[in-house]
Amino acid sequence: MSEQDIHLIILDLIMPLKDGYETLIELKANPLYKDIPVIVNSSISEIESIEMTLMEGAMDYFTKPLSPEEMQIILPLKARNALMFYEQTKTINELNRKIDEELKNANHLQILCSLNQVNLMSWTYIFYINHQWALVVISLTV
Repeated sequence: MSEQDIHLIILDLIMPLKDGYETLIELKANPLYKDIPVIVNSSISEIESIEMTLMEGAMDYFTKPLSPEEMQIILPLKARNALMFYEQTKTINELNRKIDEELKNANHLQILCSLNQVNLMSWTYIFYINHQWALVVISLTV
């Protein structure tokens, strides 16, 4: 599975082989998946559990069971908000990457311009010295 295949993760905390806390920590530690929004869905309603998952990087948390009416309202809104956030984050990251690239290019250009300016100053100095020597030679021959 690649990063492009996953846009949103809805994670239960109680799972048979590995609990949702471990899974969340592993997801957020993995560079490929760390930016993908995670919504935690659990029957655990203790505030400590909610706080811990949000502190570990979950975007949202809701407890189950949800009534059919809640399922039709809450889940689509949470998913839509998470997906919008994910897309905005991807856009911001891409713009930041482009800005970094442009800054590197501008820095290289600035260095080249500085070198050209030093080069121009060197040629000006050489021309000045040659001109001075020419004046000395002319005055000696006169």
